[in-house]
Amino acid sequence: MLAQSLAESFDIFANSDLVSHLLSVQIIRALCSKQAGRELAKIACEHRLNRTELLNNVREDLPVWIPLFSKLTEDITPYFTTIRSPNQQQVKWLLSCLDEMSESQQIKAVNHLLINVSNNIATNHSLLVDWLRNNYRNGEKWYKLSDPARQRLREWIGGINYGDFEKLVNLILNRLDLQNFESNRLCSRRDFWANYSNRFERLRILLPTTSQIAIGYQIQGDVDLLEDDGSDPTEVCIFDFGEWFVVEFFRGRGGETRLFPKNSRNQQILFGESTLSVKRIRCLGGDKHDHEFLWQVFSRIWLANNGILPNSDTQPSRNPTTSQLQDRENKLERWKGEIEYLEREARAAANNKTAKIS
Repeated sequence: MLAQSLAESFDIFANSDLVSHLLSVQIIRALCSKQAGRELAKIACEHRLNRTELLNNVREDLPVWIPLFSKLTEDITPYFTTIRSPNQQQVKWLLSCLDEMSESQQIKAVNHLLINVSNNIATNHSLLVDWLRNNYRNGEKWYKLSDPARQRLREWIGGINYGDFEKLVNLILNRLDLQNFESNRLCSRRDFWANYSNRFERLRILLPTTSQIAIGYQIQGDVDLLEDDGSDPTEVCIFDFGEWFVVEFFRGRGGETRLFPKNSRNQQILFGESTLSVKRIRCLGGDKHDHEFLWQVFSRIWLANNGILPNSDTQPSRNPTTSQLQDRENKLERWKGEIEYLEREARAAANNKTAKIS
């Protein structure tokens, strides 16, 4: 439809410093390339424009009925996955494009994204993982993803949440004046839960006042103040593992892990109540596990019996010797007595509080 001379001389014109920066000129050049769709997606990304915004910007210069414009959504995630280290603006552009897609287009794009983007990109961009969690982790869309995509999303969400947990432990080790045995306990818990990093669906962190002052606002996410009820100072992490909530007490007497079924009551209390205390959590009961000698071996069995399995690449535990088992049994008796005392104390505090209210 154009004079041959115009078509042949367009590249000379397009390379001119006067017009090479113009969006319409860049698009026309993209239309001539072998990977026109991918080039068009690249232009949209560079200008931070989703499909609708791109069309609005060139509507006066180019015919918007060009077939490539309608297919642009198909090339968004394939182009994004070619970016080796995307920055925050590029991630925001991607999410803007996903938000304007139809449901079927979006599900196809998200499937491609989850399967083809590396885990380290997800680790560096919690904004992307949060969008995926909010839009795909629950509800009908979750079941419309492929099995590999669902598995990858679980891993991404778990990796982000475990990263917050790991950062918390490291900050406590660096900022608080702990005794050696306390530091060793924290390190062992950090390393143990690293084996479950792909399983973390949500994480809530509760800090006593002293820890909150020392750590400041360096922890993002769901972080709240732990109410002082006279218990030994400790940080508390609440993990959501799908069908179970796991509560981990970091320090102090007891220092146990508690397991609660994921029902509406426990969810409301553990993730819904703005103020929680050590005694309040202990009053909920639940199954509990120690952190005494060889606790890692037996915690792993305990969790597995409840359907909480470690990452697939986790090495099996070594079998303890008879003397080690005897040593553990001796320490376990002392811990059981300690826990029973702390639970009675917690129930007494709860009864006194109820009596005062009455």
